[in-house]
Amino acid sequence: MAIGRIARAVDEAFKPDGMNVWHSIEEAAGQEVFHAHFHLRPRWLGDGLLGIYPEPPASPSRAELDRQARRIRDALGSVPG
Repeated sequence: MAIGRIARAVDEAFKPDGMNVWHSIEEAAGQEVFHAHFHLRPRWLGDGLLGIYPEPPASPSRAELDRQARRIRDALGSVPG
């Protein structure tokens, strides 16, 4: 499954202490266009994201998003598919 492979790449790229996987689908989950939708959130001990429904983090800059995407793409090369 693609989500598992990407989760392994995120783990390889960022070496978190753990990870949350959120699945959101349908109107009650906030969707306007229904589709399978997952969030992978690397977690570190003491990161302050407590509870089931944490506040979303501040939006990173475009440059930071590009840097993180590059790390994940690079890690995908070493994750079995």
